[in-house]
Amino acid sequence: MRRLDRFIGRQIRRPSGPAGRLLGHVMAREHMALAAWMLEPLEIGPADAVLDVGCGGGMTLKTLAGIARVLKPGGRVAMVMDTSRAEGAPAPQAMDRRMEMHIYCPGELRELFAAAGLAAVIIRTDPARGKGWICAYGTKPGGEGQNG
Repeated sequence: MRRLDRFIGRQIRRPSGPAGRLLGHVMAREHMALAAWMLEPLEIGPADAVLDVGCGGGMTLKTLAGIARVLKPGGRVAMVMDTSRAEGAPAPQAMDRRMEMHIYCPGELRELFAAAGLAAVIIRTDPARGKGWICAYGTKPGGEGQNG
């Protein structure tokens, strides 16, 4: 079972081969509602530029500072995950250990966004959906209506 968990974890982080293609299609289909939920409050207009970085099994979080660095002042970042944990609850060791994936709580995402230099951080959760949907939004300071 442990070998299967590691294989699935690798395929989630970096899909490859026939299994990766299949998993990519399944994940894309399964995440359509999640992505729509994330985009609801953003009010993206025709003149807005949008960059979809994709999920990458947590790789996006490691590059959050780089993404924030190249944003124009007032640019926004939204990050969504289909699994979360409650504030103060321990991270599920099975996911951390068996699949090499960390499950974030709202406070951790808020800290990551702040460390990347993003302000006006908003965390949105829906614990009733899936395994607890969570989305973090942040804005690069200096745009219209922003201080700093």
